[in-house]
Amino acid sequence: MRGQGKSELRPPRGSRWREWVQVERYARRRYARRHGRPLDDPDVEDYGQEVVSRVYRRFAAEPERYSVGEEFMKLVLGVMKWVARERWRERARWRNLVTRLGQQWEEFVSAPDPRLLDWQEEFELIVVPVEARSGPKTWMAFQLVQFDGMSPEKVARKLKMTVQAVYSAKHNVMERLMEEEGFLKLECLLRRLWPEPCIRRAVASARRECPKKMRGIIDKLYSSDNPGHPSQVDASAKIIYQARAAFLKRLEPILLEICRREEGLPLDD
Repeated sequence: MRGQGKSELRPPRGSRWREWVQVERYARRRYARRHGRPLDDPDVEDYGQEVVSRVYRRFAAEPERYSVGEEFMKLVLGVMKWVARERWRERARWRNLVTRLGQQWEEFVSAPDPRLLDWQEEFELIVVPVEARSGPKTWMAFQLVQFDGMSPEKVARKLKMTVQAVYSAKHNVMERLMEEEGFLKLECLLRRLWPEPCIRRAVASARRECPKKMRGIIDKLYSSDNPGHPSQVDASAKIIYQARAAFLKRLEPILLEICRREEGLPLDD
């Protein structure tokens, strides 16, 4: 496990592993082989990290229970199965999101003049921020693979990238799309609860945790009675959406904790 080398806790004797990094490699190889992906695919690397992190936490909580190699192996295989199932559910959610965005993309590009449309659908609310936060080549690689159906190898040749860079671009954009979908829900909650004093305190707390250079943009985005509209800020789209993402990542746990503590503050739409 990366970053775990300083720990004195090791996999039990009698198991096939002596270091946590060996557990991670085993999980990555199994996952990569099952899904036909290279070992250095970001999704495969994320899977290995998630598996070994969960195995380590379970083992650290009950080392005596998993001190026998056979029991430890059952723990590893059980966690691998659970994480794979969770990632399957995440991919299903991802496919549904991409299907909706793809349909809206076709409607958008087939319009007589898309620039004149009042496009307030998921395409604008999710895709535009992700495109702004991503580099031009990263976004183009994702678009060619996901929306145009080109293979990563062909995209790599077309954009003069490595195949691994194409995989990374797709992975990074996918993560940001899922993130932006969550940001929309968070901002809807924020707007509904804006008059509450505790919400203003949450905003102030999250703002203080952001880099100083972003705070001016955050103030313009989230200081009015209708927070979260980029049109209120005079700056490039990339800078605006990067500041927004940094702020909302810090705000989310604070806001949800307040909603759990305070009576009458709804969590769901």
